[in-house]
Amino acid sequence: MNLLKSRRCINLDNDIYNYPDIDVYDYDATVRSSEEISEIIHSLFSIINRSDNLNFNLCDINYSGKSIFCDKNLDVPRHSMPQLKSKVSVDSLLYTLAKSNKINYTKDSDGNINEIDCNNLFALFLKRKGYDITNQLVPAELLYPTQNELNCSKVSAMYFKLLEKNDSDDYKNITDAIYVTRDAYVLDGHHRWAAQIALNHTLDIDDDILIKTKTINCDIDNILELANLFCNRLGLLPEKTF
Repeated sequence: MNLLKSRRCINLDNDIYNYPDIDVYDYDATVRSSEEISEIIHSLFSIINRSDNLNFNLCDINYSGKSIFCDKNLDVPRHSMPQLKSKVSVDSLLYTLAKSNKINYTKDSDGNINEIDCNNLFALFLKRKGYDITNQLVPAELLYPTQNELNCSKVSAMYFKLLEKNDSDDYKNITDAIYVTRDAYVLDGHHRWAAQIALNHTLDIDDDILIKTKTINCDIDNILELANLFCNRLGLLPEKTF
């Protein structure tokens, strides 16, 4: 599959740094309890949401012998995936710039440097390497995960934030564009994608949920190593699922 040629995807403007303020789905929050897969997901997330220490790999949830979320994944562990918004090494240039307040960063509960968002810098990096990026609206179900791990607790929290459907920063962050490749693999943003897949399974909607993507005109096999190189050079630290 080539997302850039799919009739089910909608191409938007070519400004790779900004995304139009668009509501990608409209729904009534009605759970389709008659469908077994809907019941499994919603019930599971409800249990996880009420627990402080219950967590596991969402990729291990199967239905009829098939992973609900991680079918056709490329068996890459999360710690081997690029993290474009992440904590940074204290001896990196990014950390030095953040310490001098020359770049934006989020703070932890103690007011220290927490995460630095390099999504726009990555877009510039790809452009200079000769890769085109297209803003698209893509049916969430058309996308495949690259990694073989999904933090159930994290996806569950995002899922319930999506059900609220409000103007909060959390909601906007979850529905922000994710990086995918033209052969339909998620490069960065797996948990946000999984939360919208869950929504697609459980809500009574007529059409598939469209997810905002920055689609790279390259296949996952050719871009994964380059993306990891970008993160390593900047000192963006990989994450573990648990």
